[in-house]
Amino acid sequence: MSQGTLKKRSYRRELDELAQRRREAMTLLEEGMAQSDVAREIGVSRQTVSRWAKLMAGYPDEQPWRRRPLGRPARLSSEQKIELLRELLAHYHPPSRAKRERSWSLQTVARLIEARFGVSYSLGQVSTMLNEFVGLPWSRGRYFWVKVRELVSVEEEKGRL
Repeated sequence: MSQGTLKKRSYRRELDELAQRRREAMTLLEEGMAQSDVAREIGVSRQTVSRWAKLMAGYPDEQPWRRRPLGRPARLSSEQKIELLRELLAHYHPPSRAKRERSWSLQTVARLIEARFGVSYSLGQVSTMLNEFVGLPWSRGRYFWVKVRELVSVEEEKGRL
């Protein structure tokens, strides 16, 4: 593979640079350049430029070159997630060899979410949601719960709770 080909591939993978390319393409489209000419100029397929043109028409007041979030929108709001973390923290018992108290499992968290918010999540979805919101992989370990405490205390300081 030539160095130019490698450079193009790495260029295409950078999201900021992709947004810049979309912005340039949309500027050229607004100036009246044909879609096929824009595709050649930017170095993408004609179908891609056509999709960008539709995006431009669909979001006339916003910034249509920005990447939209993938997948379904979240079913729990940030406030509900913080409320969930507060609930988890309120009933959290650090694992101890002396006591055999039940600590949170993904299954019990999923049940709590369904009972409290009326939203049903699979165990994988619960894990992913907590990982993304807390910023650490789901765990019954100490570091995960330290981070949860930090998040809850920051939110309480903001006065949102």
